[in-house]
Amino acid sequence: MEKNSEMPINRWVDERLTTLGSDSEWEPNAIRGLAHLQERLRNRSGRGKRWLWVIAAAAGTYLCLMALPASRAVAQRCLNYCSNEIWPSRATSDSNVLNAKLAKDQVDASTILDFPIRDLQGHAVTVGQYKGQVVLVNFWATWCSPCLTEMPWLISFQEKYGPRGFTVLGVSLDVDGRNAVVPFIESRRFEVNNHREALDYPILLGTNDTGEAFGGIIGLPTSILFSRDGKKVKTITGIMNHDDVERAIQGLL
Repeated sequence: MEKNSEMPINRWVDERLTTLGSDSEWEPNAIRGLAHLQERLRNRSGRGKRWLWVIAAAAGTYLCLMALPASRAVAQRCLNYCSNEIWPSRATSDSNVLNAKLAKDQVDASTILDFPIRDLQGHAVTVGQYKGQVVLVNFWATWCSPCLTEMPWLISFQEKYGPRGFTVLGVSLDVDGRNAVVPFIESRRFEVNNHREALDYPILLGTNDTGEAFGGIIGLPTSILFSRDGKKVKTITGIMNHDDVERAIQGLL
């Protein structure tokens, strides 16, 4: 058994992230939540009355001040300043932030499509090369149990939808790279439609840089679905829902 002190930190983190999952038994209880809220409001009723008196006093003071010409002039100047100086500059700032985000998203999309990933023969492959097809990029590792659970589904998707313009790209993030992946592919078989089958879609060798280029991979498996025109449509962190992903693929073909 491999000791924690000898295990690469990325692998140690990913192994533990893959054990996390949502609580399928949890369901929201609206009735209980509403009762809890009403109880809190009743407990705060005294405080609410005090705030009503404060608001009433502030409103009365405002009306008295507005009755005086000098006070109205001051208020008008404050309103003019806010309208002409503060709010327009805030709107301009928000617009600049939005434009910067849109530009960043365009750069990120270009980076993903053009980022080279080596295949098992050492050739550079990019997602952009598959423009015109629906592409599911699946990040995995040989030691990742949920990744192995997904593999029969991915083989089935490839066989079923490959002729219609779909492909899976399996990107291994094994620290040992080719030395770990090649023996795994050569020896491992998966149960697909009552047959034992090998991986039948392209397998690529990713690195930490690959994960960063795709927006950061925080756990395995992670799958990213691209439309025919190269747009990122869906990102799934953790084990995928077979039916949801299949419906998404069908909707893009």
